Amino acid sequence: MNTREKALVAVAIILLVIGIAAGYGIGSSAAPVKTVTETATVTTTVGKAAATVTVTKTVTAAGGKPAGKTYKFKIFTVFGKGDPYFNDIKYFVSLVKNLTNGAVVFEPYSCPELGIKLAEQLRALKAGTSEFGLVSTAFLPEDPVFPLTSSKPGPLSDVYDLYYYIKEEEDIIVKTFNKFGVVYVGPMYYRPETVAFRVPVHSIADMKGKIIRSAGLAATFYKLLGLESVVMPGGELYTALQTGSVDALEWTDWSSHYVNGFYELAKYVFEPVRGVNFHSEAYPMYLCANPDVWNSLPEDYKRAIRAAIYLTFFHAGYRQDKAYQYYKQKCIKAGNVALKLPEEDFKKIIEAGVQVYIIMAKKSPTCLEYVKRHIHIWRDLGYVEWANALEQAMKKNGLI
Repeated sequence: MNTREKALVAVAIILLVIGIAAGYGIGSSAAPVKTVTETATVTTTVGKAAATVTVTKTVTAAGGKPAGKTYKFKIFTVFGKGDPYFNDIKYFVSLVKNLTNGAVVFEPYSCPELGIKLAEQLRALKAGTSEFGLVSTAFLPEDPVFPLTSSKPGPLSDVYDLYYYIKEEEDIIVKTFNKFGVVYVGPMYYRPETVAFRVPVHSIADMKGKIIRSAGLAATFYKLLGLESVVMPGGELYTALQTGSVDALEWTDWSSHYVNGFYELAKYVFEPVRGVNFHSEAYPMYLCANPDVWNSLPEDYKRAIRAAIYLTFFHAGYRQDKAYQYYKQKCIKAGNVALKLPEEDFKKIIEAGVQVYIIMAKKSPTCLEYVKRHIHIWRDLGYVEWANALEQAMKKNGLI
């Protein structure tokens, strides 16, 4: 059984146990309780690996409405309420409410609704503008570690790849958030992104001279490929496409491409190639909390919130994949063209992607450690070409 297969079996068992608890809520001294015994069996098969696990779990659970204090919090995300990706935060909000029998209630907002600029997400949490947030670290200026933790080139291609990556880097992620006065609670999953152009293009060479909307380390990646890019928030993209201020955009995938109307203007859409991707691999955002608010919560409610974010993490992988295929067909019927970069461009992507990591590894000792771990992470997940390229580049630059 290889690393990926072990991870998948472990995830199935974890989700089963959490799922049983989720079915009955989590007990609190603030609520009446009942005891339920549940027995369940799950068999999971990944490649040649299989495991059958029977779990008998007794759950002391909150019954009915909470008898004590009800906690009400705001939670922000970079996605607007009409965006399909907003559905994932709604799912999380619903899970927390169910797990705590209504004792913890979140009201979700987009960053603009709360007047939160993308570069000021941590400041907004510390100031109490919002008690919780799904933080997009691609936009954070506080530490060079933050851009490394999200929205970057690489081979990670699905929810299981990302889960393994998070667990291997999580100690650094926790310390970096703590350093700037917020509490890291858990990750959220987002699939590799598409790139859509207003005019026909078929290769990286065809993209030269075109202006691509980007964010985070993607701008550095494009520059290394000899391409032009501009950082721009999502709310400005449709107008920018209309006026020709940008020739292309990367904003999640087919689902947001359709719902936001981008399909009307950018009809030539490059899909990610598994294990290569383009400007962005599968990436996380991070559920974070104001420390005073987090510390005021009873321990069982903290556990409920953590359980909910991990359940949402895996549910998002399922939901996003289904939405991707559904909206892809709608876009194609509307005249969009699904494209793949030619294989001769794959080496260019890996070379430029690795150089992004080399640049970032030189920013600080913590960045160096964070980047170095990618060698074994990628190798463990089977992305050997990426792992070898990074290892060779780090040796060449005297970093290992």
